[in-house]
Amino acid sequence: MWAGGSMIWSETNSLRVGSPVTQALSIPRVEHKKGMVFVHQQRVLYPGIQETASADGWALKETRIHVFRAAQQAVDPVASADPSLAHSSHSHLDARANRDDDAPYRFSYTPTSPLLFLYSALTHNPHKIHYDQCWSIGKEGQRGPLVHGPLTATLLVELAGQVESKKLKEFNYRATSPKVLDEEIRMTGRWSEDGMLMLEAKQGFKVGMKATATFV
Repeated sequence: MWAGGSMIWSETNSLRVGSPVTQALSIPRVEHKKGMVFVHQQRVLYPGIQETASADGWALKETRIHVFRAAQQAVDPVASADPSLAHSSHSHLDARANRDDDAPYRFSYTPTSPLLFLYSALTHNPHKIHYDQCWSIGKEGQRGPLVHGPLTATLLVELAGQVESKKLKEFNYRATSPKVLDEEIRMTGRWSEDGMLMLEAKQGFKVGMKATATFV
């Protein structure tokens, strides 16, 4: 599972479409928590072809946090369902959900099966939980195929990109609950008192991802 991560953009170096890029990959940290393994993967991207990594020549630093757990037996999707989701249909998006309308930055979309399949192909992700209904419900105990964490993070980065006259410097995100297809996801961005953009991706009344963005 994709638990979260961060991205930092250089203020001086950039990556250009059509130009070579060098990537350095490392695993600086592995944690064991409650029967799960958290793997921190760091990727540093440099413009051009680099034989050796330099301290100041990077353009993008990315950290990805993946969670691994032991395989589980087939589960009863009814017994394992989250009771808080029992009334999460669109008809129950009452006035509380409308509070998202006052966010200065917002975006909504409904993930579909073709979208998740194409994103799996684009990112070379063969995990069946994103496109196989029977597997997602019968094997994983979910309500249906799950939306990719990186897809949500990418859309939140794009939402942060709506900020005018500022350049994105750092983006940190954390997945908090799974999101399924065919149900609207609402993304919002609000400024904190200290000038940080606070971002959320929400499905129903449940926040599926939280993120922060800082600018220069």
